[in-house]
Amino acid sequence: MSKVEIINRGLSAYLGEKGITNLEAPDETSKLLKLHYDTVRRSLLEKERWIFARGKVALAEVTNERTETWRYKYARPARAIEIHWVNDLIIAQYRISRGENPDAERENEGAFLYCDVPAAHCQYTKDEEDTSIMPQFFKEALSAMIAASVALPITQSVDRARFAQNAANDLIDMAIAENEQLEPPIKMPEAGYLDARGSTYDFHFRQMTTDT
Repeated sequence: MSKVEIINRGLSAYLGEKGITNLEAPDETSKLLKLHYDTVRRSLLEKERWIFARGKVALAEVTNERTETWRYKYARPARAIEIHWVNDLIIAQYRISRGENPDAERENEGAFLYCDVPAAHCQYTKDEEDTSIMPQFFKEALSAMIAASVALPITQSVDRARFAQNAANDLIDMAIAENEQLEPPIKMPEAGYLDARGSTYDFHFRQMTTDT
């Protein structure tokens, strides 16, 4: 489903309205939907740590002007909606395999992240726009959310707006449940690999015992 198809699905299924042909069209409905689409999409992305929108990167270190507080300063990943965790990659995987919080102690400040972890990695939710990789359950919830967001100005009907909002709430819950079922199993890092990290692992192991 394309962006326009997702929108038209919501208009048809939840509002009983005709679809649009182009978000750049000059009619008021198209203008309204263009205004709402990205805001609604980001709102849905914020509601869950969606697997399809998950990113994991080695953080780019930048000049740290706060060395008295934090050892390292990193640039926040571009277009990151939510930061899940920041840590040494292997230590994060180790913690996750044990059912522990993988996040190191850190501070977020605008476009930057501060922490005491060298060569830190980050897992985050991307501001994903590509509809071709969105699972169907996400697109169905997005369709209903878009319909709910424009229901009153388009239909002037409180009943249809309420219907669309209730449908959106149900589909969001279903999508979150579907996403959780797709979570891949965590592979436990091998002890030898952890030991090979030497002092780096020792540093983070001490950190694990103090910040959890």
